[in-house]
Amino acid sequence: MTMPRLSDDLTGPRDLRHCQACGMTPLLPEASSDLTAWLEHDDNDRPEPIAVVLCRSCAARLIEPHARLYRELDANEPVPGAMHLCVLCRHRDGLLCTNPAAMFNGGPAPGLKIEFDTPPQRGFIRCSRPRRSGPYVVYPAPPTRCSGREHVDPSTFHVVGE
Repeated sequence: MTMPRLSDDLTGPRDLRHCQACGMTPLLPEASSDLTAWLEHDDNDRPEPIAVVLCRSCAARLIEPHARLYRELDANEPVPGAMHLCVLCRHRDGLLCTNPAAMFNGGPAPGLKIEFDTPPQRGFIRCSRPRRSGPYVVYPAPPTRCSGREHVDPSTFHVVGE
């Protein structure tokens, strides 16, 4: 039996400016922190390149009771299709990247190369509780380049909410 998916079941807009559950969009740019992106996992709890954008109240209502695992994404964490860099890319479909060069779309290794002007900070936390130990990555700035990005002219491309 396959568990339901918020990415399939929610009917709201699939973009970075609206809650996919209730359709809410922050009225002020500084209120955009009211929206959070969540990475969807498969039936075996493995992360997939599928993001869901939710307002904080819908996330609190939907994520924990949902049978499928979701992980909140850091503000600048790269997820092809769900980054501001992807908004005017020909390969974006909602919050998904459809670029055939991406490994998750069957493309050859190394797949898409995502680059940063300010590189991610990597480290390891060692704790007396093994579950809390492990590697971590902090993304101080958003990605600035993607090897598969194909810019489209904004006058010929309609972006929901813009």
